Amino acid sequence: MPGQTVAEWGTLLEAHGFVVEHIDTTTMALLEPRRMSADEGLRGAARFGKNLTAAGALLEEHFMELVPGNTLLTATPDEGRALAVKLARATVKATQPDADVRQRLRPDYAEDPAALIAVGTSGHWMAWR
Repeated sequence: MPGQTVAEWGTLLEAHGFVVEHIDTTTMALLEPRRMSADEGLRGAARFGKNLTAAGALLEEHFMELVPGNTLLTATPDEGRALAVKLARATVKATQPDADVRQRLRPDYAEDPAALIAVGTSGHWMAWR
């Protein structure tokens, strides 16, 4: 639970049968290089850095602006409907960025509104299968 105080955490733990014998706090350092090396070893820390770099490149490669101008306000109802369709299409594209896969699977979901809704609400491609 975000924003919990030390006292609230203690109360929560005690309510679930734990006995709080000692409380100590320190700054969060999980992603600091020295702490990561201590926890994961040098190879693990290097692997984490490599994966982080690859993930950042993947995000940049597939980034798209889902909401033009960062607003859902439109001048007319027709523009609002057009924006809703664009957002639905962008959601499908974001969950399955491979155009060939989308095209191949289109016959499976084109006649099934529940399948399209599942993609938009779950964030997982093919969650409806």
